[in-house]
Amino acid sequence: MKKNYLCALLVLLCVFTLQTSIAQNFKNANAYLSFIGKENKKISRSMWKYTKSVAHSKSARRIEGDRKRLVKSLERAMIKIKKAKAYEGEDSYKQQVLEFMDLRTNILKNDYAEIVDLKEVAEQSYDFMEADILAQKKVDERMHEAQQS
Repeated sequence: MKKNYLCALLVLLCVFTLQTSIAQNFKNANAYLSFIGKENKKISRSMWKYTKSVAHSKSARRIEGDRKRLVKSLERAMIKIKKAKAYEGEDSYKQQVLEFMDLRTNILKNDYAEIVDLKEVAEQSYDFMEADILAQKKVDERMHEAQQS
């Protein structure tokens, strides 16, 4: 009895793993665009949470945790989009989305990490606070330029 139960569980696990490892195929352009839009929406929500955290939280540890979660969600979305097959082989949109997500990831990993470090010492002196504000402005400008292109 237990062997049958374990065998059935193993078969279900294999089917589920196989199903999730196969690249996503789309029957029409709307399904393809909806899939990419859904991934972008998840990232936008995470980005908004992170932005609120940076703006309102004084806890560098919390901000850093939110930043790391955002980077992980960006990386997961990029993996899903890379695995998805482009609709009718047209992958220029997919590549542009991936490039933008890669840019966001680089900004989060490098520039925002620096801002978190500056936030920790910003309250120690006026100069550190100015450096923190300046760094935040530069990152915001880079992100705005990326969104415009």
